[in-house]
Amino acid sequence: MTVNLCFLQAIAVATSPQRQPAFRRAGSQPQPSPSGHWLGLGLVVALHIAGLCLIPDSQPEAKITPPQAIMVNWIAAPAAKAPTPTPPPAAAQPKPETAKPKTKPLPQVAKPKPVLATHSETASPISVPAEPAPAPAPPAPAAAASAEAAPAPAKSSEADGNQAPLTLPNLNADYLNNPPPAYPSISRQLGEQGKVYLRVLVNVEGNVEQVALRKSSGYERLDAAAQETVKKWRFVPAKRAEQAVAAWVVVPISFSLEG
Repeated sequence: MTVNLCFLQAIAVATSPQRQPAFRRAGSQPQPSPSGHWLGLGLVVALHIAGLCLIPDSQPEAKITPPQAIMVNWIAAPAAKAPTPTPPPAAAQPKPETAKPKTKPLPQVAKPKPVLATHSETASPISVPAEPAPAPAPPAPAAAASAEAAPAPAKSSEADGNQAPLTLPNLNADYLNNPPPAYPSISRQLGEQGKVYLRVLVNVEGNVEQVALRKSSGYERLDAAAQETVKKWRFVPAKRAEQAVAAWVVVPISFSLEG
């Protein structure tokens, strides 16, 4: 509708009559009328107006496509198949046991074992000074201990039930030359001191067979130093009825930083 109105207005402007002069002078040549210029100009303006009217007022709106719905179906997982039970293996039938002839046990002959000392007393303590004097150390005192030695052979006086007195091992013989234990240097620096009680088994030859810690000094270094030294000592073996026997004896060793 707007386009039609604009087109009609342009035609009306282009075709509107222009006024002509009522007369002209005689003998004068006709001059071009200014109305012709205006007519052309009006026609151009009318065409421009018509062209502008042909332009649509607004661009058409873009169509909006609604989103399509997506359908989702849940598919249940297939049920797990139960495992096929395997038949239990057939129980193996026990084989019949063949009867074995019973053998009569042979009578065991008891072998006599030597009985070592079961009771021992503490020997005189041996003191180990932190810095021993250059003079030779006096021999250690005898071990005042009592012990029961191994039983004498069958030839001894067991028939009458009286045993001869036992002389315990001792280490006070001059020819033994048993050195005192060395005081560990680390123990001197740390101020470690104490008394060690060792239980020593002396064989018939006077050598040490076993050394056991009866009471610790409280320091492993002092205990180890005492055991290592006593293992190398020699003793006068214990005697019963003028016969050497093996016996236990307790040897105390004192580590002191004072003098």
